[in-house]
Amino acid sequence: MWTFYAARPSTPLRAGRYETHADFGPSRLGRNLYPPPLRGREKKWDTYQGRRIDFLARELPVRLHADTDEIIAALRIWLEAGAAQPCRTGTSRNSSAHHLAHKAMVWIGTPSTRGSVGNCVWDVAAEANRFPHLVDNPHRS
Repeated sequence: MWTFYAARPSTPLRAGRYETHADFGPSRLGRNLYPPPLRGREKKWDTYQGRRIDFLARELPVRLHADTDEIIAALRIWLEAGAAQPCRTGTSRNSSAHHLAHKAMVWIGTPSTRGSVGNCVWDVAAEANRFPHLVDNPHRS
């Protein structure tokens, strides 16, 4: 689950600091069995009952209290920048925007923007016309 915040130039968001994980109990899909190498982390994974959910945060260059259209436009610009990056392999790492550009994205929003829930923000198949390498994702597992 990705959460995007309005960027505050005076106080930059330290993305890694706000990344967390949660377990919402037993899943009808069963447990998420993670393959090795989890050396030293097995106990942590064993505490999850169902599917582990990762919560990640990033900033977008939008004003505070921006409307849905402005936020989605900034999000699409961020994803387009990621989609324009070549897929790196080996020791080079791609950005979060690059990895997310390879996936579809829907809007969940805030309580005041719930009318837009489920609207497609990013459709990989539609964007593949402009960014053909999105279809052939070397990062897909």
